[in-house]
Amino acid sequence: MKRIYIKCFMLLSVLAFAIACNKQDDGTALKNDLIKKTIGPNIVNDTIQFAYALAIPGGKLATASVEASVPGSKNTGLLPYSWYTNSGGNDVPVTVAKNCVTNGNISTAAYIDTSAATLRYYYVIPEAARGQSVSFKFSGTASNGETVSSATPEYKISKMDKQRNIVLTSGGACFISIKQMKAFTLAEVTANNLAGEIDLIYYYSLTTGIGHALVSPATSPEYLYGTVIPAGGTNNTKVSKRRDVKDAQLGSVYAEFIDDLDFETLNISNDEQNFTLDLIATNGAFLQTGDKKYKAFVLINSVDKPNKRMTVSIKRYTVN
Repeated sequence: MKRIYIKCFMLLSVLAFAIACNKQDDGTALKNDLIKKTIGPNIVNDTIQFAYALAIPGGKLATASVEASVPGSKNTGLLPYSWYTNSGGNDVPVTVAKNCVTNGNISTAAYIDTSAATLRYYYVIPEAARGQSVSFKFSGTASNGETVSSATPEYKISKMDKQRNIVLTSGGACFISIKQMKAFTLAEVTANNLAGEIDLIYYYSLTTGIGHALVSPATSPEYLYGTVIPAGGTNNTKVSKRRDVKDAQLGSVYAEFIDDLDFETLNISNDEQNFTLDLIATNGAFLQTGDKKYKAFVLINSVDKPNKRMTVSIKRYTVN
């Protein structure tokens, strides 16, 4: 079976060789350096984090700024702190800047009486960047008028969406809409006319070999074990169970990731089952909705037999 996730060491290798700065040796005393601190696919509403270092021996820093090619969402900007690790292993902030402001695609900060500091920049990925590429230009100035800058490469923004920690309860909030990436109760499905949106149903059975299960509304009654199908619920979601696929962005402890390419190359046969049974924590499943509009990966974060409950996280890819 072809592996469809990215190994941590591959990402770290890329990171090591992609310290995104164009260093300039132009004789100025002011120097800068830059590193991207986050790894994995860049997903809308997630944050890309950078650390930007400036230093000028015998002088003072004046300002730092970042220009993004696409304006970020709310909370994008430079933070006014440098950080150090104390004896307990905790990161402790030290205020080294003020007037941290973001206007449009430009974020700025003014330093407070320091000759060397590393600021963190958080870019909250906007909907406008979905499927596009973004890049950043970091700049710094010193009180003596010297300037320096570093430009990043372009970073691809994923077409995927994700939703973590969806709690499913057998007989309760067990009806899953991939379109909304939410779980609903039968009453909510009925009241809001959502039967046509339900792609999977969760239930727990004491029957050996069944346990925690995900089934589509079109699953044969023999696999439903009395589970109620909402009136009008007919979606035939194809499900391909996986035990070896993990995703750190969905809660796996392994630094492996499902990316756009995995969904683009995913081929779920029409002969695939429309249910998966006996699920345990860390299992996963790829699926394709009956209308073929979405492909998705569901990771089982935890299971709770006494309370007939399961927690899942989802990555979803909209098929063009």
